[in-house]
Amino acid sequence: MSSDASHTNSRTPSVQQDDAAARSESDSDRSPEVLTTRHIVSVLAVLVVSALIMILNETVLSVAIPDIMNDFGIGAATAQWRLFAVEGVGG
Repeated sequence: MSSDASHTNSRTPSVQQDDAAARSESDSDRSPEVLTTRHIVSVLAVLVVSALIMILNETVLSVAIPDIMNDFGIGAATAQWRLFAVEGVGG
């Protein structure tokens, strides 16, 4: 039995690397992790902060419509559509 034990312990580095590669491949086949409360709270926090920034951006641009109209010499309808376009692309 000692010869079998010494044979398994004296593995070559390439065999060990192949075993590591096989383990990493089998890890990718596992089912996805269950979301924890921490993950859910983190995602919700990012969404809430993003929504607040969007509301602030919309408010600032809405207040600036008269100045934008004067600076560019455009009417109210054109200014509103252009601001809608900017907000629509996330700016």
